[in-house]
Amino acid sequence: SSPPFSPPPSPRPPPPGWPPAPPPSPGVPPPSSPPPPPPPSPPRPPSPPPPPPPPPSPLAPCAGMYLDGRCWVLTASGESCVHHCRSVPETDVAATVSIGSSEEVVRALDAIYGLNTKDSRFVNLEQPCGIPTLEAEAQYLYYEKAGGWDCWEHETFGRVREGFRTPCACQPLPEKEPIAIG
Repeated sequence: SSPPFSPPPSPRPPPPGWPPAPPPSPGVPPPSSPPPPPPPSPPRPPSPPPPPPPPPSPLAPCAGMYLDGRCWVLTASGESCVHHCRSVPETDVAATVSIGSSEEVVRALDAIYGLNTKDSRFVNLEQPCGIPTLEAEAQYLYYEKAGGWDCWEHETFGRVREGFRTPCACQPLPEKEPIAIG
């Protein structure tokens, strides 16, 4: 006699983690682990310093010499500062009248313009001469006939007679058209 038929035992469920996962590929983390953090960024170099300010704009052309930021010229015979500088606003009247008799200005202009005045012909250097108004009645000038410098009455930065040359401080106008005089 044969034993009674019994069905085969039911398969048991596989244990957890069975079948084993295939081995990870090299350099690839297993799917269950979080991705690694990115490598730290290299430190940033310090910001460069701001650029230096632009250089000062060049001085305007000057037919004479620059002294303390002013263009000093010596006019032609009979030419006033207002005419030479092209207008009253372009004439630095205060400097022309108050500094025009300074030894530094007078001797420099004398040399630049080739006047070669003898020392005895620099009269009243460093002395006040005239007042900085249109009504001024004196100006420190070079007088050709005398071959020297002095404070001359009845001559001004706005008008001089033939034979006189005047030291002038000219200045450029702000960006607008000059007002012509004469």
